[in-house]
Amino acid sequence: MTAKPTPSRSPALRAARFLASPAGMLLIALGLLVPGVFLPLVTVEKLLIFTDQISLYGGIMDLYSSQEYFLATVLLAFSMVFPLAKILVGLTVAFSRRGTAPSARLLPVLSWLGKWSMLDVFIVGLLVLSIKSNLLADAGTEPGLYFFTASIILSLVATQRLLKPSRAANPSR
Repeated sequence: MTAKPTPSRSPALRAARFLASPAGMLLIALGLLVPGVFLPLVTVEKLLIFTDQISLYGGIMDLYSSQEYFLATVLLAFSMVFPLAKILVGLTVAFSRRGTAPSARLLPVLSWLGKWSMLDVFIVGLLVLSIKSNLLADAGTEPGLYFFTASIILSLVATQRLLKPSRAANPSR
């Protein structure tokens, strides 16, 4: 006779606990970041005739092709590189044992990356605002914006949960 799984050992409960953990949140954030980068963020309508959908990746590529290298690099750094680095460093910390060398070395890096965490959402918000403020164009949000924002917020929450025990042990940070 097989034993009936107890509620604390059920696979569904274990999966739910993992997904609510910082590691689970960061894996979900990574999964949301990909469509957030490649799906359209905004639809721009110009003069009620022309419609264009802009993704984060497409916008960065358009800036590079228009020789707007500085703006393209800033957007690439703060909307793709920083969020990805924060998620990967957070996953490394989450999967290493607390107090081990990788965890101890990466916590300050994770804290530093966390300070820049909402700048990427701010940049995308400025993009939408600048389009909407143009009298000849109107912008509407698209699913990519929601995926991107959810990824950033989820990684922010997970990062704070990872850093909380180290801050409690060392309140000077």
